[in-house]
Amino acid sequence: MGFRNATAADLDSVAAVHIKAFPGFFLTRLGRGFLCELYRGFLEHPDGIFLVAIDDQGGVTGFAAGTMAPDRFFSDLRRSRGVHFLFHAIPALLCSPSLVIAKLYSAVFYRGDKPADLDGGALLSSIGVQPEM
Repeated sequence: MGFRNATAADLDSVAAVHIKAFPGFFLTRLGRGFLCELYRGFLEHPDGIFLVAIDDQGGVTGFAAGTMAPDRFFSDLRRSRGVHFLFHAIPALLCSPSLVIAKLYSAVFYRGDKPADLDGGALLSSIGVQPEM
């Protein structure tokens, strides 16, 4: 078992771990494509932090994603990947329109929940581990 920085090649495996670790959660319901876009944001943003746990064969068994600048990370993510998020949310939107619209609306105004008196703080946004681990 070890840890390393995530790469683009890990996105599908991270999405698979997320789906297994968080069955029934809202982001899981948005699907693998949506999750890959979300985690791609942590990978590509200069303030993103994205690590994977790997087994002895190099397979992804867990992950942690966050940001050093929650106040700008999520607004940058909406601007740069918003169309991709919307595209991947369409199936869930068709199945549960009121739930998805309400959640996506609140996501538009999400600022990372950084405490007002914590300058320079980081935000752990998501952490997941294969349930069997």
